[in-house]
Amino acid sequence: MAISRFQKAPESVRGYFNKSPQKVFTLEEIDFIFQRHTSQWSLRASTAEDFEKQLVQSNILQAGKFKFAERIKTQIRFWSTKADLYDVVIGK
Repeated sequence: MAISRFQKAPESVRGYFNKSPQKVFTLEEIDFIFQRHTSQWSLRASTAEDFEKQLVQSNILQAGKFKFAERIKTQIRFWSTKADLYDVVIGK
């Protein structure tokens, strides 16, 4: 079985998120990070959606859907192991 480009570069990706002072990310922020670093991480064969799934499957980030009373739609958030529940809920 061929190794995907994501499997070849997880330490670069993991390092990025481990070094980031930001602990919680929106779907849009993850997509922006993917677009910005695709060539650097050699991920050009993946889509942003695949990248999001692979981050979670590789235990680089966790993800969850949250519905807040004041919000009309559900918001997906991704967070690192450095984040606590308070960080995730407020999106810090």
